[in-house]
Amino acid sequence: MILFFLLSQTTTATAFNKSLQAKALVATNWWPQFVNVSDDYCSWYGITCNEAGSVTDIYFSNYNLEGNLGSLDFSSFPNLVTLSLDWCVLEGSIPEQIGLLSNLTKLSLSWNKLTGKLPVSLTNLTHLEELDLSGNNLSGELPVFLTSLNHLKYLYLFYNNFSGNVPVWPTNLTQLEYLDLSKNQLTGPIPPSYGSFVNLLYLDLSTNHLNGSIPKEIGNLQNLYQLDLGDNNLEGPIPSSLSNLGMLRYLDLGMNSINGPIPLDIANLEILRYLDLNHNRLVGQIHGYLSRLSYLDVSSNQLSVSG
Repeated sequence: MILFFLLSQTTTATAFNKSLQAKALVATNWWPQFVNVSDDYCSWYGITCNEAGSVTDIYFSNYNLEGNLGSLDFSSFPNLVTLSLDWCVLEGSIPEQIGLLSNLTKLSLSWNKLTGKLPVSLTNLTHLEELDLSGNNLSGELPVFLTSLNHLKYLYLFYNNFSGNVPVWPTNLTQLEYLDLSKNQLTGPIPPSYGSFVNLLYLDLSTNHLNGSIPKEIGNLQNLYQLDLGDNNLEGPIPSSLSNLGMLRYLDLGMNSINGPIPLDIANLEILRYLDLNHNRLVGQIHGYLSRLSYLDVSSNQLSVSG
Protein backbone atom coordinates (compact mmCIF):
# COMPACT_ATOMS: atom_id res chain seq x y z
CA MET A 1 0.00 0.00 0.00
CA ILE A 2 2.80 2.41 0.95
CA LEU A 3 4.73 1.54 -2.22
CA PHE A 4 1.63 2.15 -4.36
CA PHE A 5 1.10 5.52 -2.66
CA LEU A 6 4.70 6.59 -3.35
CA LEU A 7 4.50 5.50 -6.99
CA SER A 8 1.23 7.37 -7.41
CA GLN A 9 2.78 10.51 -5.96
CA THR A 10 5.76 10.27 -8.31
CA THR A 11 3.54 9.77 -11.35
CA THR A 12 1.33 12.68 -10.36
CA ALA A 13 4.31 14.96 -9.77
CA THR A 14 5.77 14.12 -13.18
CA ALA A 15 2.45 14.75 -14.91
CA PHE A 16 2.02 18.00 -12.99
CA ASN A 17 5.46 19.24 -14.13
CA LYS A 18 4.69 18.27 -17.71
CA SER A 19 1.40 20.10 -17.50
CA LEU A 20 3.15 23.22 -16.22
CA GLN A 21 5.72 23.09 -19.00
CA ALA A 22 3.06 22.57 -21.67
CA LYS A 23 1.04 25.54 -20.40
CA ALA A 24 4.17 27.71 -20.19
CA LEU A 25 5.18 26.89 -23.77
CA VAL A 26 1.69 27.46 -25.17
CA ALA A 27 1.43 30.79 -23.32
CA THR A 28 4.40 32.23 -25.24
CA ASN A 29 2.59 31.79 -28.56
CA TRP A 30 5.96 30.81 -30.08
CA TRP A 31 4.67 27.46 -31.40
CA PRO A 32 1.20 28.21 -32.88
CA GLN A 33 1.69 25.83 -35.81
CA PHE A 34 2.44 22.90 -33.46
CA VAL A 35 -0.08 23.38 -30.65
CA ASN A 36 -3.03 22.13 -32.72
CA VAL A 37 -1.06 19.27 -34.28
CA SER A 38 0.45 17.56 -31.24
CA ASP A 39 0.29 18.02 -27.48
CA ASP A 40 3.71 16.36 -27.20
CA TYR A 41 5.84 19.49 -26.86
CA CYS A 42 9.00 17.38 -26.97
CA SER A 43 8.34 16.94 -30.71
CA TRP A 44 7.93 20.66 -31.36
CA TYR A 45 10.51 22.58 -33.35
CA GLY A 46 13.37 23.95 -31.25
CA ILE A 47 12.66 21.84 -28.15
CA THR A 48 14.71 19.00 -26.71
CA CYS A 49 13.59 16.94 -23.72
CA ASN A 50 15.23 14.42 -21.43
CA GLU A 51 13.94 10.86 -21.01
CA ALA A 52 11.42 11.99 -18.41
CA GLY A 53 9.93 14.49 -20.84
CA SER A 54 11.31 17.59 -19.14
CA VAL A 55 12.53 20.38 -21.44
CA THR A 56 16.33 20.69 -21.49
CA ASP A 57 16.88 22.88 -24.57
CA ILE A 58 14.96 25.67 -26.25
CA TYR A 59 16.64 26.72 -29.48
CA PHE A 60 15.50 29.18 -32.13
CA SER A 61 17.64 31.09 -34.62
CA ASN A 62 16.51 33.67 -37.15
CA TYR A 63 12.90 33.04 -36.20
CA ASN A 64 10.36 35.82 -35.87
CA LEU A 65 9.15 35.21 -32.31
CA GLU A 66 8.61 38.90 -31.49
CA GLY A 67 7.22 39.64 -28.03
CA ASN A 68 9.48 39.59 -24.99
CA LEU A 69 11.23 37.10 -22.76
CA GLY A 70 8.78 37.76 -19.95
CA SER A 71 6.18 35.67 -21.78
CA LEU A 72 8.14 32.54 -20.86
CA ASP A 73 7.52 31.28 -17.32
CA PHE A 74 11.06 30.30 -16.37
CA SER A 75 9.92 28.66 -13.13
CA SER A 76 8.40 25.82 -15.17
CA PHE A 77 11.75 24.68 -16.60
CA PRO A 78 14.02 23.48 -13.76
CA ASN A 79 16.03 21.21 -16.09
CA LEU A 80 16.71 23.71 -18.87
CA VAL A 81 20.41 23.76 -19.81
CA THR A 82 20.25 25.70 -23.11
CA LEU A 83 18.21 28.79 -23.94
CA SER A 84 19.24 30.05 -27.37
CA LEU A 85 17.02 32.65 -29.05
CA ASP A 86 19.27 34.49 -31.53
CA TRP A 87 17.86 36.79 -34.23
CA CYS A 88 14.30 36.34 -32.94
CA VAL A 89 13.09 39.99 -32.81
CA LEU A 90 12.65 39.86 -29.04
CA GLU A 91 12.08 43.18 -27.28
CA GLY A 92 12.04 44.52 -23.74
CA SER A 93 14.40 43.78 -20.89
CA ILE A 94 15.88 40.54 -19.62
CA PRO A 95 13.58 39.61 -16.71
CA GLU A 96 14.90 38.92 -13.22
CA GLN A 97 13.02 35.62 -13.32
CA ILE A 98 15.70 34.26 -15.66
CA GLY A 99 17.75 33.57 -12.54
CA LEU A 100 15.42 30.62 -11.82
CA LEU A 101 17.16 28.64 -14.59
CA SER A 102 19.83 27.46 -12.17
CA ASN A 103 20.99 24.55 -14.38
CA LEU A 104 21.54 26.68 -17.47
CA THR A 105 24.92 26.23 -19.19
CA LYS A 106 24.21 28.31 -22.31
CA LEU A 107 22.26 31.56 -22.56
CA SER A 108 22.32 33.12 -26.02
CA LEU A 109 20.03 36.04 -26.83
CA SER A 110 22.11 37.77 -29.49
CA TRP A 111 20.87 40.10 -32.23
CA ASN A 112 17.50 40.95 -30.79
CA LYS A 113 16.09 44.28 -29.59
CA LEU A 114 16.66 43.81 -25.89
CA THR A 115 17.06 46.90 -23.71
CA GLY A 116 17.80 47.80 -20.10
CA LYS A 117 20.43 46.63 -17.64
CA LEU A 118 21.64 43.13 -16.93
CA PRO A 119 19.52 41.58 -14.15
CA VAL A 120 21.28 40.82 -10.87
CA SER A 121 19.64 37.38 -10.91
CA LEU A 122 22.21 36.27 -13.51
CA THR A 123 24.41 35.53 -10.48
CA ASN A 124 22.23 32.46 -9.85
CA LEU A 125 23.31 30.89 -13.14
CA THR A 126 26.43 29.41 -11.60
CA HIS A 127 26.71 26.59 -14.17
CA LEU A 128 26.75 29.00 -17.10
CA GLU A 129 29.54 28.35 -19.62
CA GLU A 130 28.36 30.60 -22.46
CA LEU A 131 26.69 34.01 -22.24
CA ASP A 132 26.00 35.75 -25.54
CA LEU A 133 24.00 38.99 -25.39
CA SER A 134 25.68 40.67 -28.35
CA GLY A 135 23.88 42.81 -30.90
CA ASN A 136 21.22 44.30 -28.63
CA ASN A 137 20.62 47.70 -27.03
CA LEU A 138 21.54 46.76 -23.47
CA SER A 139 22.93 49.56 -21.33
CA GLY A 140 24.34 50.49 -17.95
CA GLU A 141 27.67 49.54 -16.44
CA LEU A 142 29.03 46.02 -16.78
CA PRO A 143 28.42 44.54 -13.34
CA VAL A 144 31.11 43.00 -11.17
CA PHE A 145 28.63 40.25 -10.26
CA LEU A 146 29.42 38.50 -13.54
CA THR A 147 32.55 37.21 -11.81
CA SER A 148 30.35 34.85 -9.79
CA LEU A 149 29.92 32.92 -13.05
CA ASN A 150 33.29 31.27 -12.68
CA HIS A 151 32.51 28.49 -15.18
CA LEU A 152 32.18 30.97 -18.05
CA LYS A 153 34.16 30.12 -21.17
CA TYR A 154 32.44 32.43 -23.66
CA LEU A 155 31.33 35.98 -22.84
CA TYR A 156 30.02 38.01 -25.78
CA LEU A 157 28.61 41.45 -24.99
CA PHE A 158 29.67 43.37 -28.12
CA TYR A 159 27.44 45.74 -30.10
CA ASN A 160 25.50 47.13 -27.13
CA ASN A 161 25.45 50.42 -25.24
CA PHE A 162 27.26 49.40 -22.07
CA SER A 163 29.04 52.35 -20.48
CA GLY A 164 31.29 53.21 -17.56
CA ASN A 165 34.76 51.90 -16.87
CA VAL A 166 35.86 48.51 -18.10
CA PRO A 167 35.04 46.35 -15.07
CA VAL A 168 37.94 45.32 -12.87
CA TRP A 169 36.87 41.71 -12.69
CA PRO A 170 38.71 39.56 -10.14
CA THR A 171 41.03 36.82 -11.27
CA ASN A 172 38.61 33.93 -10.69
CA LEU A 173 37.41 33.84 -14.33
CA THR A 174 40.13 31.32 -15.06
CA GLN A 175 37.95 29.26 -17.43
CA LEU A 176 37.30 32.20 -19.75
CA GLU A 177 38.41 31.57 -23.35
CA TYR A 178 36.54 34.18 -25.40
CA LEU A 179 35.87 37.74 -24.19
CA ASP A 180 34.34 40.30 -26.54
CA LEU A 181 33.26 43.67 -25.15
CA SER A 182 33.80 45.58 -28.40
CA LYS A 183 31.57 48.28 -29.87
CA ASN A 184 30.19 49.67 -26.64
CA GLN A 185 30.74 52.95 -24.79
CA LEU A 186 33.24 51.68 -22.24
CA THR A 187 35.84 54.03 -20.77
CA GLY A 188 38.87 53.94 -18.51
CA PRO A 189 42.05 51.87 -18.63
CA ILE A 190 42.37 48.17 -19.40
CA PRO A 191 42.62 46.46 -15.99
CA PRO A 192 45.93 44.62 -15.43
CA SER A 193 43.86 41.80 -13.87
CA TYR A 194 42.85 40.74 -17.39
CA GLY A 195 46.33 39.28 -17.65
CA SER A 196 45.18 36.64 -15.14
CA PHE A 197 42.66 35.07 -17.53
CA VAL A 198 45.32 32.57 -18.55
CA ASN A 199 43.04 30.39 -20.71
CA LEU A 200 41.95 33.31 -22.86
CA LEU A 201 42.16 32.65 -26.60
CA TYR A 202 40.33 35.71 -27.90
CA LEU A 203 40.18 39.24 -26.47
CA ASP A 204 38.35 42.07 -28.24
CA LEU A 205 37.92 45.45 -26.53
CA SER A 206 37.89 47.47 -29.76
CA THR A 207 35.69 50.46 -30.64
CA ASN A 208 35.19 51.82 -27.15
CA HIS A 209 36.68 54.86 -25.41
CA LEU A 210 39.45 53.15 -23.46
CA ASN A 211 42.43 55.21 -22.36
CA GLY A 212 45.74 54.72 -20.61
CA SER A 213 48.45 52.35 -21.73
CA ILE A 214 48.30 48.69 -22.67
CA PRO A 215 49.11 46.82 -19.43
CA LYS A 216 52.21 44.66 -19.61
CA GLU A 217 50.20 41.88 -17.92
CA ILE A 218 48.45 41.20 -21.26
CA GLY A 219 51.69 39.43 -22.13
CA ASN A 220 50.74 36.69 -19.67
CA LEU A 221 47.96 35.47 -21.99
CA GLN A 222 50.18 32.98 -23.75
CA ASN A 223 47.28 31.06 -25.36
CA LEU A 224 45.86 34.17 -27.03
CA TYR A 225 45.47 33.96 -30.82
CA GLN A 226 43.54 37.22 -31.40
CA LEU A 227 43.96 40.56 -29.63
CA ASP A 228 41.95 43.56 -30.83
CA LEU A 229 42.28 46.86 -28.97
CA GLY A 230 41.74 49.05 -32.02
CA ASP A 231 39.69 52.26 -32.23
CA ASN A 232 40.16 53.49 -28.66
CA ASN A 233 42.17 56.26 -27.00
CA LEU A 234 45.09 54.15 -25.84
CA GLU A 235 48.50 55.76 -25.51
CA GLY A 236 52.02 54.93 -24.46
CA PRO A 237 54.35 52.40 -26.09
CA ILE A 238 53.57 48.91 -27.31
CA PRO A 239 54.67 46.78 -24.32
CA SER A 240 57.52 44.42 -25.11
CA SER A 241 55.67 41.75 -23.09
CA LEU A 242 53.41 41.20 -26.13
CA SER A 243 56.33 39.24 -27.57
CA ASN A 244 55.37 36.47 -25.10
CA LEU A 245 52.14 35.83 -27.01
CA GLY A 246 53.58 33.01 -29.07
CA MET A 247 50.17 31.79 -30.32
CA LEU A 248 49.08 35.23 -31.58
CA ARG A 249 47.90 35.37 -35.19
CA TYR A 250 45.91 38.61 -35.17
CA LEU A 251 46.91 41.90 -33.51
CA ASP A 252 44.98 45.14 -34.02
CA LEU A 253 46.12 48.26 -32.17
CA GLY A 254 45.07 50.69 -34.90
CA MET A 255 43.21 53.97 -34.40
CA ASN A 256 44.75 54.89 -31.05
CA SER A 257 47.46 57.28 -29.85
CA ILE A 258 50.16 54.69 -29.23
CA ASN A 259 53.67 56.12 -29.50
CA GLY A 260 57.28 55.03 -29.65
CA PRO A 261 58.85 52.47 -31.99
CA ILE A 262 57.49 49.10 -33.09
CA PRO A 263 59.33 46.77 -30.69
CA LEU A 264 61.89 44.47 -32.28
CA ASP A 265 60.61 41.76 -29.94
CA ILE A 266 57.46 41.51 -32.08
CA ALA A 267 59.65 39.43 -34.40
CA ASN A 268 59.25 36.62 -31.84
CA LEU A 269 55.60 36.28 -32.86
CA GLU A 270 56.40 33.75 -35.54
CA ILE A 271 52.83 32.81 -36.47
CA LEU A 272 51.49 36.39 -36.47
CA ARG A 273 49.77 37.02 -39.80
CA TYR A 274 47.65 40.14 -39.26
CA LEU A 275 49.05 43.37 -37.80
CA ASP A 276 47.15 46.67 -37.84
CA LEU A 277 48.89 49.69 -36.30
CA ASN A 278 47.34 52.41 -38.47
CA HIS A 279 46.61 55.94 -37.20
CA ASN A 280 48.88 56.02 -34.18
CA ARG A 281 51.98 58.05 -33.26
CA LEU A 282 54.58 55.41 -33.92
CA VAL A 283 58.07 56.48 -34.93
CA GLY A 284 61.21 54.75 -36.16
CA GLN A 285 61.63 52.04 -38.75
CA ILE A 286 59.42 49.39 -40.30
CA HIS A 287 61.44 46.25 -39.74
CA GLY A 288 62.03 43.69 -42.46
CA TYR A 289 60.55 40.82 -40.46
CA LEU A 290 57.11 42.39 -40.95
CA SER A 291 57.22 41.35 -44.62
CA ARG A 292 56.16 37.82 -43.68
CA LEU A 293 52.73 39.06 -42.62
CA SER A 294 49.64 38.43 -44.74
CA TYR A 295 48.21 41.80 -43.71
CA LEU A 296 50.09 44.87 -42.49
CA ASP A 297 48.75 48.40 -42.03
CA VAL A 298 51.09 50.97 -40.49
CA SER A 299 49.64 53.96 -42.34
CA SER A 300 49.27 57.39 -40.73
CA ASN A 301 52.29 57.06 -38.45
CA GLN A 302 55.80 58.52 -38.64
CA LEU A 303 57.60 55.41 -39.76
CA SER A 304 60.32 54.82 -42.33
CA VAL A 305 61.37 51.65 -44.13
CA SER A 306 64.63 50.16 -42.86
CA GLY A 307 67.37 49.83 -45.44
